[in-house]
Amino acid sequence: MHTRFQALLLREWMQYRTGWLWLTLSGPVLAVVLELLRPWTVQPDSLVLMGTSGAITLTAMIFWLAVPVQALGLARRDENDRSIEFWMTLPVGHWASVGATLLMHLFLLPLAALGTAFLCGTGIGPILVLVKHGPQALLDVAWLQASAANAALFARMAVSLLLGILWLMPVVLVAMVASAWLKRWGLPLLAAGLAVAHVLGGGLREQTSPVTKFLGRLLMQAQSRITDAGLIEAGSGDLATWWITPQQVAGETWLGLERQPWSMLGLGLLVSAACYALLVAHRGRRHGGPRSIPGFNASAFGRRGSPVTGVD
Repeated sequence: MHTRFQALLLREWMQYRTGWLWLTLSGPVLAVVLELLRPWTVQPDSLVLMGTSGAITLTAMIFWLAVPVQALGLARRDENDRSIEFWMTLPVGHWASVGATLLMHLFLLPLAALGTAFLCGTGIGPILVLVKHGPQALLDVAWLQASAANAALFARMAVSLLLGILWLMPVVLVAMVASAWLKRWGLPLLAAGLAVAHVLGGGLREQTSPVTKFLGRLLMQAQSRITDAGLIEAGSGDLATWWITPQQVAGETWLGLERQPWSMLGLGLLVSAACYALLVAHRGRRHGGPRSIPGFNASAFGRRGSPVTGVD
């Protein structure tokens, strides 16, 4: 089963790798452009940190926006491209099929992109120093301290990105459920339902309805996880001499975790779990269990010489 689930994850990567790679590289590229256009002079040490910080922050923001857009097209993907008939021949349950898709697109790909942006950012800093200050300035950078601070920034943003996606996940999965069960009418009917709930729940009394309040807080928490992570209280108030330490990053990260409304996040995760079950139920209701195609040995899936994975 482990190999079968890996094959499902590999399928997602093989199908979407080009688009995700372009999105991944857009963050570091934008970071370089913005730093080169900066009108004031920045010290070499600060420039090294800003290169990495800019790359990972922009990448996290891009993927936080791209995840819901991409996820909306996944609800009926296998039906629309008619690959569902092939996937149903494999001895993999609906829970694994839906779970692999969500795990890859909501978590693994964004984290992989953030790691790639971090590696690009470590190379952007020296290039910016070389362009703006010349080769001699490279010797003036405290590389050990800068590397430790950059690693701390990456860890902080990775935690924040995961939290941001967890906060956003209920909204995304509700939209996916509507799209899966109601097809093209799913999103319009969902929007109409939210409008009616707002009116009936409090809009007529000039109050915020519970549904609107809950949705608004989910989106606000998801957005603030990313933007707050990109704003670090530096040791210097002067941006030209901006400097941080791993201790500062760790302290702010811990404070952010302590201030999380965990009870509300738990409620959102319950909504996500219910939506996940509905997505699995829809797949099972429409297509039933695994079937076989004449001439195709489904039992070989995931074994040595598998026709799907081609690996041990």
